[in-house]
Amino acid sequence: MSKIKLDLIQLGEELAEENNAAADLWSWLPSHAIAEKHHGDHADNYRPSNRDVMVEASMYLAHLRRPHVPLTPEEQKWFTRCPCAEDHVPHGG
Repeated sequence: MSKIKLDLIQLGEELAEENNAAADLWSWLPSHAIAEKHHGDHADNYRPSNRDVMVEASMYLAHLRRPHVPLTPEEQKWFTRCPCAEDHVPHGG
């Protein structure tokens, strides 16, 4: 097998490992709980990108280390929005 093919296979395996790690990490983050609340068993269909999972995780870990520090508006947005980007506010009234 050619070196290029082997490199592509290795890259695919690395990407799959990163994707699985991001999925595992996301299951512990606030946005996952929000997605489960609104989408139940289908929450995993709305997992954010690996990049967004890492951003949320870093903010969340910083918050856990210093829970007495108020959340910034950006952190509040990350921790309370559903990753599907739909408005889940009940309509009517």
